This record gives sequence, C-alpha cells and structure tokens, in this order.
Amino acid sequence: MIHLLCLLNMISICMSYVRVIHSSISQNSMKSQLQTIDSINTESLAISVPSNGLISYIGNTTPLSDNHERWGSHSLIFKPASAAQLTITRLNLFKQWPWKKIKGKVIIKAKIGGEILLESQSSGGLFNLGSQSDQLNLQSITDIQNMFQLAAHDPRVLGVFIEIDRVASGYAKLIEIRRAMNYFRQSNKTIYGYCASGSEKEFYLSLGCDEIYIPPEGGFDLRGFSASASFFRGIFDNIGIEPQVQRIGKYKSFGDTFNRTSISEAQREVISALILEASDYWVDSVSKDLNKSRSDVLSLWSETGVRSADDLKEKGLVTGVSYVDMVEEHIRNKHRRLNVNIFQKIVSFFTGIDYGFIDNKSNEVAASYNLTDDFIQQPRRSIDHNQISLNSSASQSNKFEDPSALPAGLYLRKLKFGSRIIQGLPLKETRVGPRVAVINAVGGINTGKSGNGPTGKTLGSDSLIGLIREARRDSNIKAVVLRIDSPGGSALASDLMWRELRKLSKEKPVVASQVDVAASGGYYLSMACDQIVSEELSVTGSIGVVTSKFNAAELNKKIGLNVETISRGRYAEILSTSRAFTDEEEKYFESGAWQAYESFITKAASSRNMTVGAMNEVAQGRVWTGRQALSIGLVDQIGGLHKSIEIAIQLSNYTFNRNPSSKNTFSIPIQTLREPRSGFPFPLPGASSQLSKSSDVIKYLADEAIFISGLASLESLQLTGLSTEFSWLPSEVVYWLSTGQLPQSLLKIITEISKL
Repeated sequence: MIHLLCLLNMISICMSYVRVIHSSISQNSMKSQLQTIDSINTESLAISVPSNGLISYIGNTTPLSDNHERWGSHSLIFKPASAAQLTITRLNLFKQWPWKKIKGKVIIKAKIGGEILLESQSSGGLFNLGSQSDQLNLQSITDIQNMFQLAAHDPRVLGVFIEIDRVASGYAKLIEIRRAMNYFRQSNKTIYGYCASGSEKEFYLSLGCDEIYIPPEGGFDLRGFSASASFFRGIFDNIGIEPQVQRIGKYKSFGDTFNRTSISEAQREVISALILEASDYWVDSVSKDLNKSRSDVLSLWSETGVRSADDLKEKGLVTGVSYVDMVEEHIRNKHRRLNVNIFQKIVSFFTGIDYGFIDNKSNEVAASYNLTDDFIQQPRRSIDHNQISLNSSASQSNKFEDPSALPAGLYLRKLKFGSRIIQGLPLKETRVGPRVAVINAVGGINTGKSGNGPTGKTLGSDSLIGLIREARRDSNIKAVVLRIDSPGGSALASDLMWRELRKLSKEKPVVASQVDVAASGGYYLSMACDQIVSEELSVTGSIGVVTSKFNAAELNKKIGLNVETISRGRYAEILSTSRAFTDEEEKYFESGAWQAYESFITKAASSRNMTVGAMNEVAQGRVWTGRQALSIGLVDQIGGLHKSIEIAIQLSNYTFNRNPSSKNTFSIPIQTLREPRSGFPFPLPGASSQLSKSSDVIKYLADEAIFISGLASLESLQLTGLSTEFSWLPSEVVYWLSTGQLPQSLLKIITEISKL
C-alpha cells in the first residue's frame, strides 16, 4: 500500500518549453500544425523499433557534415611551459610556507566516483580535519580538472593513481573528466587506475588511464545498456485517482506516465534513440581506445557466461589482475629513485636535472596475483615449528628513495591558489584584470535564493541574477560562460534569468556550456546566450508542454478523508485534488498552457532562427543528445568548459595580452563567480531549504526519459543530499515531488504513510 499511495506525490503541473518563430501565431494555428506532424524527418534514428528486448540495429551513423566525423569532441592540447616559466614555478614553490611544501617527488592518489558535482563543495580551509579517505575523494568536475592540470605542470608530480568507484554522473561529465586525464597524459606522466567493480561508465572512465588493474574477484560487468519506463494509470484506477492530463507535443512523455498503462510508440522511439546514442558512443570510444573493431567490442554484450578478471585481462581490456596494495607496490617500484645528496637536490630543484632517475623497465606492469605464490611467499604461521621463516623484505637500502603518495584533496589545499604558483596552466583563476567569468547554473530552477533543500540543490533566480549583474558591472570581465546543469523548473524564474542574460549579452558575449542536463528550463537559459556548446551526450531540448491535475475524490472516499473548501473567485479551486475539473476550469487550464507555450516558442524561434515547420519537427517534447541537437540546429558546437571559454574569447575580440612572439605558454584568465549555498541544517538568509510553494503554477521541466536513459546526473536533477524524510522514495518520485506542485494535504498523507 505504501508504494501505491506514495505515487500521489507526483502531482505537478509540468510544462516544458516549445519554440517556433512568430509571436503572432494563434493557438489554433499551432494546434493544427502540431497535428500534421507525425514524425521527425531531420534524423532517421532507426529502421524499426522493436516491441521489447534487444535493439539489434544502430542509429544514425552518418557524419554531421562532409568534414566531420560522427563524434567530434573537443580535445584539450597540452602545451609545456617555457624554460622561463619553469624557473618561475620552481621559485614560487621554493617560497611557499613550510606547511604548504611537498617533500620530494610524489604520486597523487585520488578516488573518483559517486555523485560527481559540477562545482566544489569542500571548504579547502587550513584547518580541515577530514580523514585521509575524505582527502582522497574528488567529488566535483572542478577539483578533478584542477588536479590533473596542476599536476601536469608541477615538476614534483611523477604520476596519478586513481581508484574508480561506482559512478552516479551522466556521460557528459565523464567526457570532461576523460578530457582532463588526456591533458595530463600528454605531459608524459602516467595515470594508474584501479577499479574493484564497475560497469560501462566505470570502464569508460578507466580507459583514460595508462594502466588499469582489477582485483581477482572483481572487474567490470559489461552487459550493455537498458532502460525501463513505468506507468501508473492502472495503479491510480485501483486506488481511486483520476489523472487529468493535457499534452502539447507528440514526444512529451511525462503525461504518458500517468495516463497510460504501456509505452507509446513515440516514447519508445525517444528512449531507443537515447540508448542508441549512448551505446554507440561507448562502443566507438572503447573501439578507438583499445584499437579494436566495433564487432569485437559489441561481442562483449553478446557472449554467454560470466567473464572473470583473468578473462578481461586475456581480452586486453585491463592491464592486470592485482590487489590494490600490489598496484601501489608496483607504482613505488616503477618510480623508485636514487637517494641524492642535498647539493644535488638543490641543483635539481632549480634546474630540473634529475639526479635520482632510475630506468625501471623491469617494472612495466604490476605482477598478477597468484594464490599459490601468495602462500609460498607468506606461509601460514604454525605452532608446530620452533622457527618461523617470514619472507618479508628487509628495509630498503638508504641508496634508494620511494615516491610518497599524496592525497588529492591535500594536494589541492596546498595549491589552493595554484594558478599563481604553477606557470603554463591553460586557465588561470584571478579576480583582477581582463578575464572571462564562469557562472555555474546547477539544479532545479526556483524563484528566490539558491539553496540545498530536502530534495537537493535548487537554482534560485535571485542568486543567478545577482551573479549576472555582477559580471555585467565589471568592465574587466570581457566575456561570460554559463555552465548549465539543470532540468528546469519555475517558468517565471527561468524567464527572469533569461531576461538578465539577454541584457548581459548586449554588452559582452555569453556562451552556454551544457553539462549533463540542459533541458526545458535549462535549455531556456541556453537560448539567451550567443552560442550554445554541448557535450556529445548532454541531454537537451525537451521542448513541449504537459499540464496535469489528479482528481483524488474516489481515494478520499475510500480512506475516509473529507475536504471542505471555502473559496472566492471563479477559478480559486482549480488546483484542488478533491474533485475533477469542471468544463470551464478545464478550458481555463488549457488556455494557460497554450499561452505559456506561445510565449516561450516565440523567444525560442528568435534565438535559433528556425521556421515554424522546422521547429515543430524538432520540438514536441523530445529530448536530444548534444550530438543530435547539433545536427538539428539546437546547439552550435560540441565541447566542454575550455571550448566554451575559447569561443567566448573569440566573440569578445579581446586579445588578453597574448604575445605571439613570446615562448611562454599563455594562460587564459578566468574568474568563477559564486554565491554561497547553505550547507547547514538551517538556510542562509533568504535561501530556499524546503519544498517550493505551488504559487508558481507553470513549470518547465524535462521529461522522465532523462531518468530512464541514465544520461542525467543526480546533481543536475536536484536529487543530491536527500533528507531522510524522502530518501525512501524512488528518485523519479522525488524528482516530481521537488517541483513543488504537491498539495500540502497529500504531502502530509504520504509522510504519515512513510512512517508506518
């Protein structure tokens, strides 16, 4: 009964943006145009869609144009610092405070996994008392990028060892991490990887390492990609709830969740397309990284039987089968150095001459674990023998020195202002002089201040508008990059932020950088920018409208709940769940939806310069990957943060003091504008820390297809840091609960049921 009644919390009015070109188009005209469009003609994604089971065909594999391959991801090129810059770096490191210094050569050790956020949440303070485990975890794209870029140019760092845990982010963030890993590897330093267990996402991330190891009883469970859609109409009928759903857009699937008992052909087409895009990208990436054919990679999903760790090694998917301590010992042996005297250390520090280098070619890979050898080298202790011979190694001779392992979090704290110390970085964080501003727009969109509520992060319009105005006022900020990781939310808040972005773009260029999700309200923000940059597997679009109300009169009768409403005003009770719409209320409700639809599509069409017919073909509530959106004109470029910054600089026509004749590597000056979020049980002044009120009726939210496909991150869907009050609910349910459209009376019922 709990699972049946908890579905009540999905009551919401969910409207996603739709775009066409003329503001004067009448509602009836738009309705007739939508009815005449039965399919998407710009991209034929499949020959046929199977009713269930395996998808045995591939999607559109044609290139984007004659001059581009299907996957055209932007790569970041490593440029070594000049001799002068290296000298300045060494001097800066020498002048550091004693507690900031690093002794000798180091291997940075990090853990990557779980919820990977867009921006860092750690304080990074001097008196951080976190455990070593806390210091190992890197939980934001910002921290991971900073670590790899600083380490690539830091002469003290020999390599990086990362332990890969289960990943809960979307593929767009993983692509950015792989880009940072590739940048580090271009510096001729090594990334060692270890993964106890994982699937496709973890394996994709591990391929960014030079060496990847798995334990004997672990490894990668590579089964393929799948998606499941849920439909609640039958449950609602049984418990006495009548869904009253109106939908604008053939592919708007949110209404299907409530109003159908099975998947529609339109929704099946969308989900199949997303799965095909993600799986094709994975297959092509693995094929390229391992230098294998597509058929060899696809066979991983069709072979019978469970693959052991040794099987993965035999197929060349991993470097070796070893426990983590064996990998750490291998890294120490590989980077073991001669112990040099103080004079040699000083000369080496300032000149870069490596007196301690040893060519350890005998330690190319870690030794594979062998059970028999293990018990020979370390036999069981026995009370039957007076003498015990332990095969433990004696302490190393003073002739050699092993590199120390430095936790990644500690490394970043020691280099908190690393761009002032390490020269030659691609980006340099600064608050003075000409620079590019970076603003992060993360979470569900609401009016008011940003905060961390019980259902996760919220993006407050007041907070973002404040940062936008700050960027507009500062004459030294020459361009702005807006990083968007949001499924949308309040229509009013979205429009207020859209207006401020438009005002900003009149004075300086603004580039949207889409991360995991920039759909519906997230896409609305993107349209206010001069250029839209997306990762290949970012989720965007979702341009359509759904309005819904649930009539719980029959349920109320069954459970003995009586609701008495006193109101004044013809439509004051329109959102009441205790009765159905009247004919007049239903027309009023539909009229409001079409009015919001028309307002949005007018702005959207002006942004993308598309005809009504073309826009209708790519709209209708359909979500797209970044690559698909590029091919149909919804985004302009493929890439991540660095690509967006490069475009912003080009649009600004500002030289940023680049000197073509200089041998120094140029660092782009940036400033990340932030507003503090509440991380305490109580909110910051004005911050939102509870469910949104339902006064803002119209919501622009992405469809649940982004859940089903697995391409969206928890952070972008505002589901991180759930309070215990809602942690027992499925993530899809919490997502709709966080829209704020749940009546307080039903919320109380659900809360009480959860306590039973």
